[in-house]
Amino acid sequence: MGKEYQFSNEVFESIINTLSEATSLVGKDYKYIFVNKAYCRLLNKQKDEIIGKYVWDVTGRDNFENTVKGHLDKALNGEKVEYLNIVELQGNPPTLYHLLMNYHPFTFPDCKETVVLSTATDITNEVALKLHWKNTVNAIDDIIIIINKDLEVEDINNEGINYIGKPVEEIIGRKCYELIHHKNSPIPNCPLLYSQKSKTKEHVLHLDERAGKWYSLKSSPVFDHKGNIERYVDVMRDVTTIIRQDVKINENEKLFQKTYDNAAVGLAHTRRDGTFFRVNKKFCEITGYSKEELLGKSFEDITFKDDLQLDYQYYNTLLENKRDTYTMEKRYIHKSGMVFWVELNASVIRDDSGEVLYGLAAITDINDRKTLEYEIQQSREQLEISEKKLRVEIEKRQQEK
Repeated sequence: MGKEYQFSNEVFESIINTLSEATSLVGKDYKYIFVNKAYCRLLNKQKDEIIGKYVWDVTGRDNFENTVKGHLDKALNGEKVEYLNIVELQGNPPTLYHLLMNYHPFTFPDCKETVVLSTATDITNEVALKLHWKNTVNAIDDIIIIINKDLEVEDINNEGINYIGKPVEEIIGRKCYELIHHKNSPIPNCPLLYSQKSKTKEHVLHLDERAGKWYSLKSSPVFDHKGNIERYVDVMRDVTTIIRQDVKINENEKLFQKTYDNAAVGLAHTRRDGTFFRVNKKFCEITGYSKEELLGKSFEDITFKDDLQLDYQYYNTLLENKRDTYTMEKRYIHKSGMVFWVELNASVIRDDSGEVLYGLAAITDINDRKTLEYEIQQSREQLEISEKKLRVEIEKRQQEK
């Protein structure tokens, strides 16, 4: 190194060599005066291969003229400078680096001439990770926004930029509620505010009245090494189609339930084992049981025992896929203990593979009809007996004559 730059204390050099940042001293002639071990490792060169060389011998002439020189000149004039330098260093082999540069004006005690103390922090890996993250979140259809503790946007993906409809330069640093909700303060059900209090993920549904769309808003806190929240990752997902489908399903379900409950016949859904899991009002009226009493019971529990064998025979043909439906007249046992007649129309619902999902039974109370049929039959039998007696009496009288 030049005579005018003699170190007054070798401790200075030993201290600089302990720094993890690549550190160098550059004179006003843009030549390297000193480099530490970290700087040598960065360039993959020996110390004597760098000291005395011009800066552009390392950075390349174009990078020096377009980027480095202006910042060095500011530092040589007494300013502290920080900037990002993307440079292909002339090492072995040449490598593209992202270096966070800090220039500090420095004057040795025994020399009035200012030199530049330069530190270069290699953030190439961090930049690559950030680029990878950026490419990843930009490939996602959801809106992803990074928000700081002051509710200001730090970063946003392309989907979010499209949603807000402004250049990214007009988004970064703005309050999130101004951009997303067009409000002067956070909305009442803001998941980020909930997350601030709970220190965990929070989720709400939000209707964007301007766009007429429903969004799922989820805010997730990010913690520093001390466990304090330093920022939030907010995800917005358009769930309008799902909400509308749910509304339609709910409307259809309500219509089905209304039809089911008000059907003129008793309806019951059964599991494969014959237990009821859904019954309508008419079925409750027919059997005398409440809905709560019937759920969990089996059709076996309310069937007259003499009719069970035939009922099971028919039911098993459904389970074995030998038929799709069957109809039979059978007797139920009313909650009061009365035995009465019903007509059963049974079927099963299958999945695409043919497996039975559940059974469906339609029940009609035919006890009055069966009673009338019995009475008619009894009357016929009584009439036949009377007719027989009458014929016998007539024949007897004819014989007496």
